[in-house]
Amino acid sequence: MKDKIIIITAEKKMEQKLEPLIRELGDRAVVTFSSGEKAAEYISSKAGQIDLIILGSFYEAGVFSYQFAEKIKSKYQLPIIFLNNNTRSFDSKPEFKAADLILSLPENELEQKIFKHNLKEFLNNHQIKKHCQLNQYSLDSLSAHIAVLDENGVICYTNKAWEDFARENALTPAESGLGINYLELLKNADEAENAADILAGIKKVMAQESDLFSFEYPCHSPENERWFKLRVTPYKGEGPFSAVVAHENITERKKAEKELEVLNQEYESIFNNVQTSIFLLNVDNDQKITYQSLNSIEENLTGIKSESIKGKTPVEAFGKEIGSEIENKYRSCLVKKESIEYQEKIDLPGGLKYWHTNLSPIIVDGKIEKIVGTSLDITESIEKEKKLEAIFKASQNISFIITEATDDKKESFIREFSPGAENIFGYSREEVIDTPVSKLHCKSEIRQFPNMHTLIEDNKSWSDEVTLIRKNGEKFTAMFTVYPLSDYQDEKLLTLGVAIDISERKKVEEELKKSKKLYQGLIESQNDLIVRVDSENRFIYVNDAYCELFGKTREELIGSKFTPLVHEDDLESTLKAMKALNKAPYRAHMEQRAMTVDGWRWISWEDNAILNEMGEITEIQGVGRDITHLKETEQALKESQRKLEQLISQTTAVIYSYQVVDGKHEITYLNENVENILGFKAEDFIGREEFHLSCVHPEDREILKEKIAKVTIKDASVDEYRFKDKEGNYHWLYDQQKVISREGGVIKVIGSWLDYTAEHNKHKAKIDKLLYTDVLTGLNNRKCFEEKNTINKLNQKNNLPLSIIKADINGLKLINDSYGDDLGDQFLIKAARILESATPEKTLIARWGGDEFLAVLPQTDKTEAQKIMNKIRDKMDHSYIEKTPVSMGLGKATKFELDQSIEAVLKEADDLMYQNKLLEKRSEKSKIVESIINALAAKSDETKEHAVRMSRNARKLGRRLGLDHSELDKLSLLAKLHDIGKTTISEEILSKPGKLDKKEWEIMKNHPRVGFKIANASSEFSVIAEDILSHHERWDGSGYPRGLKGEEIPYLARIISIIDAYDVMTNERPYTEAINRIEALAEIKRCAGSQFDPEIAEEFIAMLSGE
Repeated sequence: MKDKIIIITAEKKMEQKLEPLIRELGDRAVVTFSSGEKAAEYISSKAGQIDLIILGSFYEAGVFSYQFAEKIKSKYQLPIIFLNNNTRSFDSKPEFKAADLILSLPENELEQKIFKHNLKEFLNNHQIKKHCQLNQYSLDSLSAHIAVLDENGVICYTNKAWEDFARENALTPAESGLGINYLELLKNADEAENAADILAGIKKVMAQESDLFSFEYPCHSPENERWFKLRVTPYKGEGPFSAVVAHENITERKKAEKELEVLNQEYESIFNNVQTSIFLLNVDNDQKITYQSLNSIEENLTGIKSESIKGKTPVEAFGKEIGSEIENKYRSCLVKKESIEYQEKIDLPGGLKYWHTNLSPIIVDGKIEKIVGTSLDITESIEKEKKLEAIFKASQNISFIITEATDDKKESFIREFSPGAENIFGYSREEVIDTPVSKLHCKSEIRQFPNMHTLIEDNKSWSDEVTLIRKNGEKFTAMFTVYPLSDYQDEKLLTLGVAIDISERKKVEEELKKSKKLYQGLIESQNDLIVRVDSENRFIYVNDAYCELFGKTREELIGSKFTPLVHEDDLESTLKAMKALNKAPYRAHMEQRAMTVDGWRWISWEDNAILNEMGEITEIQGVGRDITHLKETEQALKESQRKLEQLISQTTAVIYSYQVVDGKHEITYLNENVENILGFKAEDFIGREEFHLSCVHPEDREILKEKIAKVTIKDASVDEYRFKDKEGNYHWLYDQQKVISREGGVIKVIGSWLDYTAEHNKHKAKIDKLLYTDVLTGLNNRKCFEEKNTINKLNQKNNLPLSIIKADINGLKLINDSYGDDLGDQFLIKAARILESATPEKTLIARWGGDEFLAVLPQTDKTEAQKIMNKIRDKMDHSYIEKTPVSMGLGKATKFELDQSIEAVLKEADDLMYQNKLLEKRSEKSKIVESIINALAAKSDETKEHAVRMSRNARKLGRRLGLDHSELDKLSLLAKLHDIGKTTISEEILSKPGKLDKKEWEIMKNHPRVGFKIANASSEFSVIAEDILSHHERWDGSGYPRGLKGEEIPYLARIISIIDAYDVMTNERPYTEAINRIEALAEIKRCAGSQFDPEIAEEFIAMLSGE
């Protein structure tokens, strides 16, 4: 429903001029009346929707317009503007006191512009006043600096905190006041970068692209360090506003965080140096408590010197009023005979401070002799807690709730729910309006809240920390403040509740508590060795860690000297180091060996002298740590360095190191051999890149430059080049290098120069052979092709057409798995000889890697290449090793044009080779498997006969168990092949007459896995691969190789295990004699349910018993 502007005038001219001008001002309905009586009826029914009444002069039924205005004003409190052609005379009459504004009716264009401006400004101010009335209670009660912006960024409203801040910081209205464009203000701010970010964030909120923008920033004054948090949210109420800007002072939170960071650093220092605020109290036989000493930290904190209170009671030291309070705390520890802690506020020379004190009694033979106290200055923490308004602003949430109390005093109901409250509680305004406010309270803690009737009656506010609950059920801590909005006699009993989420502050406080607890724990439990000795080096105190390391009780050590425990070679240096304790800063560091329960151990000590008022050393406090491991590591490094230097000194090569930074190299080390070989000194090269390059032969310099350039991507390289010595003669250097690190943009390299000038020509071919020849086959290796650029050298016009044949041995993995790698190597050698014998003499052949070979045939076209490939196949057909055929997949490709890519030709040959392997894969693998079966049969006649008997009994039992035809076939095949994995086992083990030893038994137990691999290699046998793998599993799970149990074991494997066991028992073996059928069946019956499937075992016994 649009807000309305009412025009009441009896003058037609005024109506005609006025109505169009008002309609230009915005989205408002304009209603015009010529009669005051009709206007009054309309206003009565629509008062809540009316924004403004514009009143011309009229007289009706004995009532003047000004009298009409007074009645409307007193009854409805609506804004009224009077119009007349003569403003001055109109304004001079006292009866027009009901007018909020008096305007003249515009006659020309200039007057129209002035009229519209004045009217628009009046309407905006009225809207601001209207919509800020409700917020005034909550916004002025908050310490955040809050401003409300209109759609153009102009400040329309500020709260009291904003105005106070402006006044305290001497800001003029033009810098922060109402009517100022806040966005323009940010554009001209000093901190340009921060201001730009803030400006962009505010604009996003104003454009409704974001629901929240927040930004933390420093705003330091000359006197104080200050931090603020900017929080911008959309204005969700009615009126011409776009955003609410809040600046929260988070200085205290920042200080708390900084304090926490500093405190954590202090803990680390405490742990390593046992430095804390400590005071020591004496308790005599009459239980008189006196001060013995304060450490330097305690002195600094309290402003009290140890000498000034030594031997004094608290009353003597601080006077009766303060001293009595302090002594009562000490006596509480004395009576309880246990550690106590407390907080106290004391005015000491160091100032009025709050302290957290911990007292720990030292009990000897049941009597307290001393009390150790630690003090923590918590003044800032306590003061932060007192400044609650500053801290809870760090919670980042502002909200208010207006509630109405019922007459029965049992419940209050929510009547207004701000956007800030929506953010904190998670409810929308619509969800909570007119519902009990108790839904926001934690049920177990409702008793925290005051009686609203009492607050209103006493006209007092109330504030406390409470536990509230969000829509999602999450509990949180809030600072809740309640203000009465009504008098007790009012019809409605309203209160304003302001809730501030202080969960973040609570987290900081919890961290501080944990830190204090950690602080205390570090004092009470130290892993370092802590001792105190007197001026004669006798122990006064040792901690538990020291006693444990040296295997002595505290009683044994106290009063004895520490020097007998120190190694005789370290005693003199220890005593010498301790002399440093006689002068400022009265500290000393030493490392010594000491005799512990574990023998001689290295101990590092940090000692501090404790002086009396005369400046004399009364005690020495030491904190020690076992560094034996570090010493051993240092010694190992020294020994390693010594051996390395010895090794380098014995070599004839020049050992060097250099580093590369930003593409430039710098030699950092050369051993003395550089002078023996080249005549130069090491320093001639150190850091001299240009000189190093100038010594390389001009034709070889690119080799060195490329070698250095490639260290960014290549870890190692080997190169040869000529290098000039000091006399101008060139040497052939064999340069090997390796990258040892790439860190922080610095690449570090080590290497060696080997001078082989005299043997260069003689040994070059030999070195090439070692580097570029495959040791197994004697062929060139892939390194030869790639590093020596062999193929590209052949890629010449006079060698075209150039053909390439790729070859790959079929089933080499299967052969290696079945027979072992030695037999696999024989296949590789045989394949190499076949390629050599089938290709022309000019062919370049290489072992390309693994089971692949490459043959490059210069001046060979497609037809000739096909003939050569046919010749290779013919030789393969007549080649066997251990009765297993030697087979290779082959592919060829031919290059006819010089610009044709050699890489593309290689790929074509490779693709055709793999296509050929796929076509022949099944038949070739089947041939290999058949040869394996034959090899197994040839190893032992018994194995062959065993398979025949097994097959016969398997089919018979399978039919009895109801297996179908295909399952019977698989069972029969399994009977023949279940032991195929034994082909890799030597005949000596298979035929050994005695018991197998542990190693032989492990070899035997592996045959199911080998059999599984062999069977899987052939599609014909892969159907029983799983059964082969499982035929030695046992029903109770104790079998091998996988320990399967019960029905986890494949069904056919369970059948074959019974048949296999029966056949082994009833036929003589090299390692055991045969038993008769009845004994064998009895054994199977006995093992049913443990080794065998009980149901299959029962059927097998019945079958052989003729049932």
